[in-house]
Formats: sequence, C-alpha cells, structure tokens
Amino acid sequence: LMKLKVFLESKFLKQTDEGKNALNTQTRETRVKVEDQEDNENNAEKQVGNEAAETKTSKQNPEKISRYFKNLSPNRVSISWRNPADEAFVRIIDVLESGQDTTINTFVGHQFMFSREGTTTRIGDVVTITEDQEWYVLPKDAAVFRGCENLYERRCKELAEHNECERNPGWMIMNCPISCNGCELQQTKKRCDPKFLNVSTEPVWQPGDLNIMFEAILERSDIDVSVLSRPPEGPWILQFDNFLSDTEVEALVDHGHKLGFARSTDTGVADDRGEATRVFSTGRTSTNAWCRGACERDPVVQEITSRIVDVTKIPSENYESFQLLRYEVGQFYRGHHDLSTINGKGAGSGGWRILTFFTYLSDVEEGGETGFPRLGLAVKPKKGRAILWPSVYDNMVDRPDMSTFHEAKPVKSGLKFAANHWIHSHNFQQPNKWGCTGNFD
Repeated sequence: LMKLKVFLESKFLKQTDEGKNALNTQTRETRVKVEDQEDNENNAEKQVGNEAAETKTSKQNPEKISRYFKNLSPNRVSISWRNPADEAFVRIIDVLESGQDTTINTFVGHQFMFSREGTTTRIGDVVTITEDQEWYVLPKDAAVFRGCENLYERRCKELAEHNECERNPGWMIMNCPISCNGCELQQTKKRCDPKFLNVSTEPVWQPGDLNIMFEAILERSDIDVSVLSRPPEGPWILQFDNFLSDTEVEALVDHGHKLGFARSTDTGVADDRGEATRVFSTGRTSTNAWCRGACERDPVVQEITSRIVDVTKIPSENYESFQLLRYEVGQFYRGHHDLSTINGKGAGSGGWRILTFFTYLSDVEEGGETGFPRLGLAVKPKKGRAILWPSVYDNMVDRPDMSTFHEAKPVKSGLKFAANHWIHSHNFQQPNKWGCTGNFD
C-alpha cells in the first residue's frame, strides 16, 4: 500500500496532470482511478492538433466503469495505462504477482498494457476497454512481444521529425523503431557492439593507476582534502570540505525539486533488448532524481562536473549523470556496494563503476551519515562536503573491493540532500545514449 501511495504522489499524478485521480485500496484488490479530465483532453488537442480533436469523445460525461485484470503468467508484471494526451504509457500498477488480480476504475476506450516488471517490454497485446468485457487476463503462455512496431503512433512520427532518432537513439529504437528505421538495432548484440558505438575497449585504469590518482590528489595544494582511510590499512577514502559553494548546492537541490524526487529503485536483470527491470527495494527508502536535460546543461552543474574531472583525471564521458538524493526522517539505504557485478559489463555497456564521488547538499541535525561498517567509519553530512572512494582494487581494477561496502544511515532529525557521480571504467555516455546500460530514459 505504501508503494502505491508513493507511486501516485510522486509519478502518476504528475505525469498525467490529472490531480483528481485517487487510489482506493481493498484487502485483496488495488483500485486505481484513471480519470479522463476535460483539461487533459484540451491539453491533448494542443499537443497533437486536429487529429486529437477529431478523436475526442462525444460524451461530455463518460461513465466510469470497473474492469478486472488478472495475471496468469508465471512472472511478475506491471500494468500501464496509455495517456490519451501524448500516447505515453504511464505505469499504474508496479507489480502484479503471478495469480494475482486487480481492479482498475477506467473508461470505455482506454488502453492498458501488461509488461515485464518495471519495464516497457510488452507482454501480450495492448488491451482496449470495451462495454461488454469485464475481465482482461494475461494468459499463462503469454509471450514477450518480439516484433517491430511503434509504441506511439502520433508521438513517434513527431519525435522523428524533430531529430530525436539522432539525439536519443536508445529510447527511440525501443519505442519508435519504424520511425527511425531501427528494427534490426533492437537487439543489443548489434546496437551495443563497441565498434558500432565507436568506443574504446580499453579501461581507463590499468593496475597501479588507482593509487597514482589518489596520491596525486594529496599532493595538490589547491584542494581542501583530508584522508579518512588509505592503504595499506584500508581502501582510499578522501574527504573534501567546502568542495561545493552555496550557489552550486542550491542549483542542484533546485533542479531536484524541478525534476521531481521519486522513490528510488534498484536495477534488476536486463532482457535481450537491454532493458533492465526497476524494482522498489525495502533496503532503500530514499527518493531521487536524475540530473538530465536542462539540469545537465546548466553551466553551474557543468562546472561541478568539470571540477570533479580535474580531481580524478577521468573524462566526463565515463560519468553517469548526477543522481540527486533526498532523505527524510527515517529514510535510509541499507548496506550495499556500488559495483554489484562486472559480468557482461564490457565496453559496449559502459564498463563497471570504479569510483564514487559523493557530495552533501545540506547539513543534517542528526543521523544520515555515510557509513562504512567494515572500516568502522561514518561520515557526517555537511553542506558543501564531498567524499571519494573506489569500488575496485588498485592491482585488480576489474574486481570489487568489498571493504568499501557502505550505507546511508537513517536520518533522525532534519532533511538530507546529496548528489553523486558514479564513474565508470569505460565511456558510459555513448552506450547509455544508445540504450546499452539497462535504461531508456
């Protein structure tokens, strides 16, 4: 119930602009109201012009009906509703277990899709609500859709006309392959080949380079740096006080609010198209946003990244976008390691995480420390402070150093904001652009 409440508050209501939608729950059913507001119809007309106007329902007050969805497949699935304003599928049921059913309050003509849990990978057919049919069942033998089709008829055409096939090829190939002539690129074997991506297969570090980098940082006189841990007693962990100015802190926090902090998810297994599941975890209760688009183009944000590049001497194309984090009282992230596995993490998928550069965007009255339990170390949040640690060994730069296993301790009083760059062994941005890192944002 908490998961569905957070979902409607942080994602569904914002994406559909239907502020009157609400969530009703029963003991064994989840009832989600998908209300087709007149304002939403007007927005649709503005976005897609006469075509949308012609398809607008003739009923001024369409009757809301309850329809039942059941998952008979052996797998966990999600259910998404197609927003008539922009044809986008909006996930409204994050997880429907095998054998579970749910009730959705909707309207005749609305469309829904079963998909692989936490992804847009469709299973079975898109279903259209009718007056006569009450139950919509995903059968036991339902198969993942393997064909090539545009997921959004009008939207794909418009996006292709605005050069999105070149600007955002990964998302477009997965969602609008016909518009981009990219059906053959839906399989990762071709799309994510290093030669196709034109990326180097050599990692940025060779054995010994990790220690060289950290020792070079300590020799600099222009950086306020202190050592929290170092070899041979432990792994490298450096602390930089006053790394961010108040202006830079405010810019990152402001971008987080504009983007919208949503419940953090964990990344699961990727399918043969390269899309990984995104699942909620009881071990992580924070909210986050990804600094992309206008945030990433902000000169203030670019200056922060440039300064981190200057510290690490690793180019920015190896960086994931800033992850912006918000922890309220009681929220936490249980112990974990940033490099969970390197299996399959070659040059075509951006390599593996070798460094974490973590910045604090607020003081916290009590709690919220970044703890390294295997080292007996905890770093207190302080506005403008940053810490840097590796995920690998100096002499084995492709093996996880589990001594940097860490946690975000629960906030006891106050509010914690933070931002981090994960830095990879290979060019990350090019594979990410082409949808080879598990995401199609």
